[in-house]
Amino acid sequence: MDKKLIKKLVDASYSENRLDKERVERIAPYLSQKELKTYIKLLKNRELEKTVRIDSALPITDREKDAFMKRFSEKNVLFDTEPSLLLGFRIRENDTIYDMNLSNTLHDIEEYLNEQYD
Repeated sequence: MDKKLIKKLVDASYSENRLDKERVERIAPYLSQKELKTYIKLLKNRELEKTVRIDSALPITDREKDAFMKRFSEKNVLFDTEPSLLLGFRIRENDTIYDMNLSNTLHDIEEYLNEQYD
């Protein structure tokens, strides 16, 4: 079975834009070990494409959650608290990371000063 056909199986594994566990369990037994490995890899990639992770230094309010949910309406949005961020957000969408926080700003200022006065 070629990769194009496995991609079609990945597409068929979704119901209403969500991964359907029953469909995956029906498809998996018919795949060889190599095909199954490719199938799982493609499923993971698809899930990464459909997921946005938002880390915040402080707990995210319902209003902020609603704003993020509107912005990423077609994706599964996951929220997490990460105190090391120091006031701000880190948004991870597929392979892109947007890092907006005080810690990075302070680090950038420190690097700039070190370059200027060394």
